[in-house]
Amino acid sequence: MSAKRRAARLIAVEAYDHYLRVHTDAGLELVTLRFASALEELAGAHGFRTHRSWWVAADAIEAVRWRRGAGEARLAGGLIAPVSRAHAPAPKAAGWF
Repeated sequence: MSAKRRAARLIAVEAYDHYLRVHTDAGLELVTLRFASALEELAGAHGFRTHRSWWVAADAIEAVRWRRGAGEARLAGGLIAPVSRAHAPAPKAAGWF
């Protein structure tokens, strides 16, 4: 990642084709890395995998909404991340819904 974004606050990581979209408060950057490798690197960070292709930082979550078996998390900067049923237990246990 660029130096500007490396020092920025991490909001979310989204798998996108063979890349990752890394969302920060300094903007978005496309990185060549497997999602599984990114999850290994984020293992010590405080956040949640909310979908098969999304990881979000806990301090970036502003609200979580659940409707008809699917959810979405509103994140800092207006970003919306999906919350699947399979990955809902972690944010639910943290009290987000």
